[in-house]
Amino acid sequence: MSDLNQLLDTDPIVATAGTDMLADSIEQQGSTVSRADWRPPHAGTEEALARLATDGRMAEANNTAVKKLLGMDTTEDEKQLATQVEIQNELKNIIDSADPNTLQQLKELLSKKSDS
Repeated sequence: MSDLNQLLDTDPIVATAGTDMLADSIEQQGSTVSRADWRPPHAGTEEALARLATDGRMAEANNTAVKKLLGMDTTEDEKQLATQVEIQNELKNIIDSADPNTLQQLKELLSKKSDS
């Protein structure tokens, strides 16, 4: 029997992202819901997000992060990429905050990144 046929043998589990009305409705129908608390990025962060999204080093930095999580040995280059991941995580935390000084903090972090 194929994996697709087996899908019908169990109760569905539905994943929702930031849509409480949908999740509530699905739960009322007796299905299990896995909720993710997602919100759109704050206004004024588009430029910084675009730079992060188009940074060609992202995939390599993510690979380095996975290696570190798995306890694998890293080279000096990989250690530098891991630093980039840490900076990107700091940027994400600032973007996700409702702090009115968000853009100034982003500019300061980006200048740190370009100085290193």
